Amino acid sequence: MEKQVKRSYDELLEENNKLKKEVQKLNKIKIALMKRVERTSGKNDSAFSLFEGNILLANQVKERTKALEKMSQELANEKNKLSKTIRALPGNIIIFNKNLEISNLYEGRGILNKRLEVVDYSKRSFSQDVHLKIEKSLGKINTPNQVIHFVHTIEGGDLPIQYKCFITEINKSQFVLFIQDTSEKYRQELIIKNQEAQILQASKLSALGEMAGGIAHEINTPLATISLLAGQIRNNEAKSTNPNEKILVGVENITKTVQKISRIIKGLRQISRDGSSENLTPCYALDVVNEALDLCKQKFQSHGVVVALDCPEQLAILAKRVQLSQVILNLLSNSFYVARHHEDGWIKVQVKDLGDKVRIYVIDSGTGIDKDVLSKIFNPFFTTKEVGEGTGLGMSISKKIIKDHGGSLEYELFKGNTSFYIEVEKATKDCVVESERNSIFNAS
Repeated sequence: MEKQVKRSYDELLEENNKLKKEVQKLNKIKIALMKRVERTSGKNDSAFSLFEGNILLANQVKERTKALEKMSQELANEKNKLSKTIRALPGNIIIFNKNLEISNLYEGRGILNKRLEVVDYSKRSFSQDVHLKIEKSLGKINTPNQVIHFVHTIEGGDLPIQYKCFITEINKSQFVLFIQDTSEKYRQELIIKNQEAQILQASKLSALGEMAGGIAHEINTPLATISLLAGQIRNNEAKSTNPNEKILVGVENITKTVQKISRIIKGLRQISRDGSSENLTPCYALDVVNEALDLCKQKFQSHGVVVALDCPEQLAILAKRVQLSQVILNLLSNSFYVARHHEDGWIKVQVKDLGDKVRIYVIDSGTGIDKDVLSKIFNPFFTTKEVGEGTGLGMSISKKIIKDHGGSLEYELFKGNTSFYIEVEKATKDCVVESERNSIFNAS
């Protein structure tokens, strides 16, 4: 069977060769006839020659058309592959010239935010901030295939935005910019850093609480002795037929000082606790504010900063008492940092009843916050203070604490002065509120 197939193939091959020879003979005959016709007519543009030429030209056009169609199909296939590749990229590709005019823009799966932070789609141009960064990056390109990298971050608002940008040269007049939206990763990093800061702050407060407990134990005993002796002196003088007024005044001052020290120690122990596990409980706003003021009032006054409090005595709020006091102390510390540099620096805490809400203002003699700083004020780890200044609590953590209260912490320019306010829920009338301490301030 194999031999028959082989012979059949050989026969076909032999027959094909014969046909080729016949075709060659016919071509020779054709050429000879053409030459004879040309000699007969005496012209190169005879009808037969023109006819033959048209056939050859038509065949060439046909072959060229097929080649072009094939090339077009190959280009279409390559374009389709490139398009799929670009769509799979985690970012956008932008082609632009030396004048930063965009000629082509290809969007990958990481579509840029349509709020036009980077590219103005309608004008096919870059936003001003990115324009300056690209211009600076182009100046750094010294060799072909060099890649320049920069990060563009947009702070402010609830969700910060970040783009990673890579620039390289196509030729002397064209460049490629690859933009990758890394906002989600950036936000996750900020959350992690914020949580780490909270853990660190909690450990600091825990250590401070233990120290305050030790201090309280060591100080309370001699304070009790001093208070007892002062009471005995007062009683003895009161029983005397001729009491000495100076002694009575001195004893009264000693008693007030002892009470003040006792309150400061108690407030330090209270405010240095980790109150994150507490529940929202009814308490008087005046008590919470005073816990913070007790710890810093003396310091403020020693630097010539006048402190004032305006708060209704029986205004009850729902709060995690420890955490709210910590936030108020942080705001007071920030205000003191500004007010102490003013000749007549002052700080005012004002508490307002808004019906179902209570708003606690911390206002200082500052004249407001610059827009550039204000856009970053609630960002984790942002500070304008020198090392060692402030409580370390941070505005970002403070804002989160108040948010966990179901409230808000906001900035406001109050009659031309710097002001932050905390807004929390007001306790209902049927809530039982116990005042844990006596205020050293009088509500005015």
